Amino acid sequence: MRAIRLALLACAAAIASLCLVPGTGIAATSEDAKVLATLSAGSVYASRGQMGDFAGDIEQRLASKTAELRKRGFEVKMALVPPITGEDPFTYAARIRARLAFDGTVVVTTPTGPVGAAGPRSADSLRGAFRAGKVDELTSPTQRLIAASEIALPPPPATRSGIRELLVLIGLTLLGGAWAISWGLRREQRKARATASETRARLRVCLDAVAARIGILDDGGELPPRAADLLAGARADHDEAAAAVAGNGPDDHDRALLRVRRALERIQRAGDDLGKPMPMDNPFLGLCSVDPAHGPAFAVARLDGRPQPVPVCDACRSRIDAGDTPKRRLIPVAGRPVPFDEADIRFPSLPD
Repeated sequence: MRAIRLALLACAAAIASLCLVPGTGIAATSEDAKVLATLSAGSVYASRGQMGDFAGDIEQRLASKTAELRKRGFEVKMALVPPITGEDPFTYAARIRARLAFDGTVVVTTPTGPVGAAGPRSADSLRGAFRAGKVDELTSPTQRLIAASEIALPPPPATRSGIRELLVLIGLTLLGGAWAISWGLRREQRKARATASETRARLRVCLDAVAARIGILDDGGELPPRAADLLAGARADHDEAAAAVAGNGPDDHDRALLRVRRALERIQRAGDDLGKPMPMDNPFLGLCSVDPAHGPAFAVARLDGRPQPVPVCDACRSRIDAGDTPKRRLIPVAGRPVPFDEADIRFPSLPD
C-alpha cells in the first residue's frame, strides 16, 4: 500500500509539473484555446475580443494571403491576438507552432504590438529580417502580418526547378487555363471590392455614432478635466479614422477600425464619469434609429412596419407625425442592404 501511495504521489507531482510547463497546453488561457482550435482547422485567426465585428473582414484578407502563399509552396498560419503579457511574441509563436505540430511558419501580432514568428528559419534570423524590413512600424495589424509572412518565408529548396512549372503553365494555357485564371482573378477582385465596400459603410456609420455620442456628452457645459481629456482624445480618434476611411484601402480601413474602437473606449469612460452610460458594445444605443448621425433619440415611433416602436430623434418624430416617414439608413451586409442597427455591429465591452 505504501508503494502504491508513493506511485500516486509521483504521478500527481508529474501532472502538476506539466501544468507549469509553458506550451503543454494544460495551463493554456481561453484565448490560447481559441487560437489553437481555429488554427488547427484553418490558417488564420483574428480575435473577436479585440476587433469585434470586423474580425471576419480581417480573416478574409489574411486567408487570401495564406492561399496565395500556399500556391507558391509555402504553408503559413497567421494570428491577430490580444496583447501578449509576460511572453515574447516570438516565443508565443513558437509555442503555438509546437502545439499545432505545424511544419510551416506561424506569424502573430496584436492590434498595436510587435510581430513574432516561428518556422523553419531561426528566431534570430526572423528578428533581424523583421527589423530590416521595419515590419513593426506598420500601423495596420493586418498589413504587419502580411508583410511579416513574406519576410519570414524560408528559401525555396535547392532542387526546385522552374522547367516543370513552365510546362504546367503552358499546358494550362493550351487547355484554357489562361481564361480560368483570369476569371478567377476577376471573381476575387469583385469579392475584395464588395468586402471593402461593406467595411467602409460600417466604419462610416460607426463614425457618425462616435460624433453623436461626443455631442451628447459635451453639451457646452464645463466638464471635469478627465472627461474633457477623454472627449478631446475621442475627437482626435474620430478625425483620424475619418481621414483613413477616405483613403479607401484595406490598410486604411484597419487604421480606421483601431481609431473607432479607441474613440468608443474613451467615450465609454467619459460617460461613466459623467453618469451618462455610453457602452461600446452597442455603439448605437440611445441614438436615432433612422440614422445615428441625427443624434440622440428623445421620442419613439414605428418604422418599416416594425411591431414595436423604436427610438427616434425629434426631427424624425415630427416627420412621422406629418405623414412623411423617413427611410432608415441601410448598409450592405453579405451583398444586401440592411438597416444599420440590424447589422450586428458591436465592439467588445471594456473589462471591469
